[in-house]
Amino acid sequence: MSPTLMLAFLRQRLTSPMRLVLLVIVFLSSVGMNTVTGSFAGAEGNALFYAIVLAAGAIGQDISSGVLQLMFARPVTRPCYVFSRWFAAGAGGGALLLVQMVLACGFLLARGLRPDFAELLPVALAGIVLAFTASAVIVMLSSLASGLGDMALYFVATLVLTGSGQVARWKGWSVVERLADELGHVLAPQLHLAWLAGRGAPSWFELVSVLSTLTLSLAVAMLVVNRKELSYAAG
Repeated sequence: MSPTLMLAFLRQRLTSPMRLVLLVIVFLSSVGMNTVTGSFAGAEGNALFYAIVLAAGAIGQDISSGVLQLMFARPVTRPCYVFSRWFAAGAGGGALLLVQMVLACGFLLARGLRPDFAELLPVALAGIVLAFTASAVIVMLSSLASGLGDMALYFVATLVLTGSGQVARWKGWSVVERLADELGHVLAPQLHLAWLAGRGAPSWFELVSVLSTLTLSLAVAMLVVNRKELSYAAG
């Protein structure tokens, strides 16, 4: 991975007006919600949103604009490029979640309320895992579609799987329902870590699912990028 590529990627993302507006709206509303309710339950889901916004078009936009040809004309390997895009988006999504939680804790303490610190660690770690895994999925989809086509693929797949699951549930097709549910978890794989606070037991199935999704997504992204024929003259 290249720190230079990662910093340049995050700087480009955070200077995009559309992305910045989306991030600020969700960030501020989430800080307010955490402060008002005094709870961080479900906050890890924000990491999914942050990661998707940062990772959207990570590769596809470079292909459409011709940046990819120029990028590989320099001493940058394709695996380094893919891993840098993924890690930057995942780290950015996780960092935004942590800042959100720290700010909310500060506001709670200012109001004389004590946050449930036992809840914070599992939520923060689960959010970081979700950010990195979701980023890998989006980077994979971005390697398959130009521009922001990865977002179209993601939302179409989400709608199809959600609709299929509901129809299967209504028809009583348990196998189809289970398949749609499992494939849906691939798009947004979560690792519940409440057991770190003494609630419940570790789910090894969730751990294997997250690791397999992460590994497969990055492997597909690297395979697709490695096989792309790029015309440097056109770039």
